[in-house]
Amino acid sequence: MGAASIGANTTWNRLKELRLNSNRIGDEGTISIGSNITWINLEQLYLQTNEIGSKGAAAIGANTTWSKLKILELGNNKIGNEGAVSIGSNTTWKNLDSLNLWGNEIGDKGAAAIGANITWSKLKVLTFHSNRIGDEGAVSIGSNTTWKNLKMLTLGRNNISDKGAIIIGSNHTWNNLEILTLSENQIGDQGAVLIANNVTWCKLKNLSLNTNKIGDHGVLALSKNTVWVELVELKIYNNPFNNKSLLYQAFSGETWKNLKTFIPFVTLALQDFLDSIKNQKSVNEVNLCSKALTDEDAIILASTHPQTLPQTLEILVLSQNNIGDKGGSVIGASNVLWNLKKLDLSGNKISDVGAEAIGKNYALHRLQELNLAHNQIGDQGMISIEADSSFRNLIKLDLSANRIGDKGARFLGLDVKWSYLEELYLQENEIGDQGAQAIGRNKAWKKLVKFEIHSNKYITEIGEEELKKNLIFGQFVIV
Repeated sequence: MGAASIGANTTWNRLKELRLNSNRIGDEGTISIGSNITWINLEQLYLQTNEIGSKGAAAIGANTTWSKLKILELGNNKIGNEGAVSIGSNTTWKNLDSLNLWGNEIGDKGAAAIGANITWSKLKVLTFHSNRIGDEGAVSIGSNTTWKNLKMLTLGRNNISDKGAIIIGSNHTWNNLEILTLSENQIGDQGAVLIANNVTWCKLKNLSLNTNKIGDHGVLALSKNTVWVELVELKIYNNPFNNKSLLYQAFSGETWKNLKTFIPFVTLALQDFLDSIKNQKSVNEVNLCSKALTDEDAIILASTHPQTLPQTLEILVLSQNNIGDKGGSVIGASNVLWNLKKLDLSGNKISDVGAEAIGKNYALHRLQELNLAHNQIGDQGMISIEADSSFRNLIKLDLSANRIGDKGARFLGLDVKWSYLEELYLQENEIGDQGAQAIGRNKAWKKLVKFEIHSNKYITEIGEEELKKNLIFGQFVIV
């Protein structure tokens, strides 16, 4: 069923949620959807990564029947200022909670129209990154006094300079703001000082000002803010400040007691990589093996506001670095890597904490190869990875040289999801006979052709015998 046919449907009068992401929907289909007047209960509309132009967006903006609409996702389309103006002019969506327009070309005119909206009093999330917005649009957004419930505002990767940043920093309406992203703009010391002087954002938790033109004066002004006591994450890397020796000292003390992620600098290798992909629309593989990457670098890579890694990414290799649980957990929690087929985090410092975060990721449903060898993962990490229902397409799993014991191995032996698994590596762990016997009784891995479990010092002839009795992999298991 095409988008035009869906839009023409008049029987779905109870429809509350419609998801049509990544379906190559263009103006014609979107106009049909926007023209529907029977979906009076619609609350959530997802149309990300299509080919919607301004005409289609204008049709959505002109809709006067979706009075219950709460979430509108139109990111990564081809929406220009005309479509954004129509959306900003809508006075029906009085319940709008979240508006996502990332990766379009709405420009100043479109941003100004949205900034002038006085209907969306319940708005909590506004995502604008990568939209060619300059100072005019930023001034309009910063001048809005209706969005008293706003919690997240992302304006990264635009063309905002001090003029726009000054107005944003001067906003005293957003007293619920928790996330503010102004990275990759043209903001200098003047804009940074006004942002630093804001005393309204007492709930601010995440602030991203990296990759701007902020010098020592602006950075020191930020450090003197006394109301951001809830701030958890601060990114100011890739700015031209020079007084690095005083930087960590400046961001210490009672105000910054909750600051868990402070990223003033970025590894040179990572910065070179970020520069290399800045203008690339399609990247399938990223290999940053042995680049001395830290937790902070991993956090930058997993950034979603704006998204650092491209959606087209299929292979991500971060092996042989210094990534620990902090970075591993952020990568594990990322929900933007849904096209990933191979993830290699071997040779890092990831323990159960990081492995559990990876095991809780439900976006990696296309993953075929997961390499976590040579880390510090124990039983609990193994249990979490086995429990992840999204790993159904795994072909290769490498957990060698970790700290997995019998408990983790017993859970692994009970696995029935990995029906495509062809290679399994568990050598150099702490598995004993009980774990080996449990694995030996597994009958689900019918495609397994390579299995190594040698160098587990607690496996005796008893466990080895059980493994070799397995009719599927017993003939080639290496114990």
